[in-house]
Amino acid sequence: MLAESTSAAHSVGFGYPALAPKPDERCGDHLTTDDAAPQGGGVDTPARISPAAKLLGVGLLAIPGLCTALVLWGPSIFRETFFAGFDILKAAPAPFYFGFLSIALLIPIPASLLYVTAGPLYGIGPSLIGVAAALTVNTIIVHTIGTTAIRPRLIKMIRARNLPIPTIEDPSDQIVFATLLRVTPGLPFFLQSWTIVLAGIERLPFLLLSVGIQMIYAAGFIVLGRSAFEGRIALAVGAGIFLLVAAIGARFVYKKLSAQSGESELGT
Repeated sequence: MLAESTSAAHSVGFGYPALAPKPDERCGDHLTTDDAAPQGGGVDTPARISPAAKLLGVGLLAIPGLCTALVLWGPSIFRETFFAGFDILKAAPAPFYFGFLSIALLIPIPASLLYVTAGPLYGIGPSLIGVAAALTVNTIIVHTIGTTAIRPRLIKMIRARNLPIPTIEDPSDQIVFATLLRVTPGLPFFLQSWTIVLAGIERLPFLLLSVGIQMIYAAGFIVLGRSAFEGRIALAVGAGIFLLVAAIGARFVYKKLSAQSGESELGT
């Protein structure tokens, strides 16, 4: 199995073989055996996060803070634009917003920006409930789509981003792999979701891990948005510190799991 490790496994510290499409999963010329060929070999070692991935992760985290700063202390046009958009969203029913959120997370849209907007619109408590419901619906949609006839096209889409997909059959390894991807810095939420599902994780652990881990970040951004909107600077600073601690904690978990998976591969 070590000789069949892929660059995707290297990126998260796992040594699972690449996911090869079954004969009935092929889509003519759109997916060939070359797409599934392993791209690396030898013993796996946990890879470093690339500078581009780090920059992307920092950028995604910085967007809500930058938008908040512009609204609070920037030129008046930013405040006027914000409140005009706020009034439009406020007029729409809450299920519409959170329904949109559940669909938006299927594509490359910064989830943090949607979380931080929900706080001022609906308050902290209702936003937490709404976001949790939206994430639940989103994960069910992703898992359902990932097991349908368009699965080969999704595999090709993920591999086009230089992230080949491993095959993971052991339930405990599925949980570790999913957790590792969910805390990987710089990897967008939607790309995490598709990769985990296509690797074969079961629906229930995928749902629990995805919603549980993502709600940690969502809570921080929701409180940040609400406190900034109400001018509660101390609470906003507290939310920022909470998000920073969460990011540091995720980094620690990532390194820990990467090291453990690398050691387990060396011992096989």
